[in-house]
Amino acid sequence: MNFYTDGSWIDLGNKQLLTSGKDMTIIMWVRPTSVNGFHAILTKWEVENKPTGLDWWFGIYGGEIHFTNNATGCGSYCPNKMSNGLGIPSNEWTMIGVVITNNTVYYIKNGKIHDQDNGNYSFTHSSAKIRFGRQNGVVIGNESWYRGSLDEACVFNRALSEDELMILYTNKQ
Repeated sequence: MNFYTDGSWIDLGNKQLLTSGKDMTIIMWVRPTSVNGFHAILTKWEVENKPTGLDWWFGIYGGEIHFTNNATGCGSYCPNKMSNGLGIPSNEWTMIGVVITNNTVYYIKNGKIHDQDNGNYSFTHSSAKIRFGRQNGVVIGNESWYRGSLDEACVFNRALSEDELMILYTNKQ
């Protein structure tokens, strides 16, 4: 999938992808053209429907993986909901992801767990739609467009082990 301009995105509709109390893994290959600012990769997030509609957000901010839920911890760019020290590069293919288990998010880069965040990772299910490449259903000026390429986007209904993550990375799947 290629997203090279504002306005490039895919709408998957209103689905419940992440469920409270269930282990999950999101992984994909990314090749962002920029890592500065917010870049929404896979979201169920609609600011125009506040206070509901802020289910979860997965993307890149400042070269780090950013994952948040229910707007918990957001404000000042949610610094406590991001990886630290991953340095996702621009214009280079990188496998990134999160493993969510036991109220902990593990941040993945190139098949390895590099960082983690312990917090409240329960998930609501609003009428917000799941989207690749942007947040929000209407243009309100903060869509956080993703620019670049995505490949092998996968969501698993369980927490993958480090060995499984490395196999996916090694096999480029």
